[in-house]
Amino acid sequence: MLFRTTTFGDLTRWISAFFDTSVGPKISPDSYRSIAAALHCAPGHIVFVSDTAAELAAARAAGCSVLMCRRPGNRDEAQDAFATIDDFSQVS
Repeated sequence: MLFRTTTFGDLTRWISAFFDTSVGPKISPDSYRSIAAALHCAPGHIVFVSDTAAELAAARAAGCSVLMCRRPGNRDEAQDAFATIDDFSQVS
């Protein structure tokens, strides 16, 4: 629902898969390995973006590239431990 109701409209056409807690907790590296397997790719081909350091640490431990997203109103996380972005236009 989040990506259907953005200020830019419905973005779901740009997303090929959604993963929730069905792959496991977001703080477990095995969850990100399961996502990679479901996408038929190596974890190293995935860029995981989050505003939560524990999730980024787990994704990194699984072999994913990670980016910390700074969002207004969110508490400061360990931003110096991760490359940071302010919006998706900064993902290359």
